[in-house]
Parts: sequence; C-alpha cells; structure tokens
Amino acid sequence: LRTSNMADPSQSPPQSPEAQGGAAPRVLPIASPQAAEQLGQGLYDFLLPVVTECDERVKEVFASQAALSEQIDSLSAQLEKFIDESKTPALGPYVQKLSNSRNRVSSINALLDRIMLRLDRVNTMITSPDSDR
Repeated sequence: LRTSNMADPSQSPPQSPEAQGGAAPRVLPIASPQAAEQLGQGLYDFLLPVVTECDERVKEVFASQAALSEQIDSLSAQLEKFIDESKTPALGPYVQKLSNSRNRVSSINALLDRIMLRLDRVNTMITSPDSDR
C-alpha cells in the first residue's frame, strides 16, 4: 500500500492554470501519434453506442410523426366528406327564435313578480287590523 505525503510540495499534483489564477485551458500532451490514434479510437468506441441509439430514436420519432401526419390527413378528409355529405339545416333562424322566446319568458317573469308584489301588498292591506276600509 502506497501513501503520499500531501504536505510535501514536490509530491502534490500540478495545478491547472485556472487554479493558479490563469485563464488558459489545460491541454494534456499525447506522447505519440499511436497514442493519439488509440485515444481517438477509444472515444469513438465509447460514443458509438450512444450516438447509434440516439440516431435510432430520432428515426423512430420521424416515423411516428409521419404516421401521425397521415392519420391527421385521413381524419381531415373524412371530416370534410362528412360536412359535404350532411345537409344540416341552417340553425341561425332557430337560435334567434329561441333567444327571442327566452327574452319574452324573462320579461313575463319580471311582470309576474311585480304583480305578485302588488297582490301581496293588497293582501297585507286587507288583512291588517288598522286598515281603513
């Protein structure tokens, strides 16, 4: 088991330029072109499965979007066909008649409320003992 003495400055790891107050990026030297090739191949081998899976998922999303687009187009065509084939009557006049009827009913209800209040006052006047007849 090997232990290091961190108190000894000659044993401490070198500090990055950022840690020393500089802004230069830290660059690791590569010993030989073969080492650079091996590093590149290692990174490629490491990232290839992730990139491949991501690419497959993107292709699946595109296929799903295409299928969804086809379904929307089909539904839109069916709705247009339904609208063209169904000869629904113009509902505007009927809606206007219903609105007019509702306004008349509301007006009649307000009139009946006023009549009921008058009848209540008349009844109160008739039944009260102080009323002058």
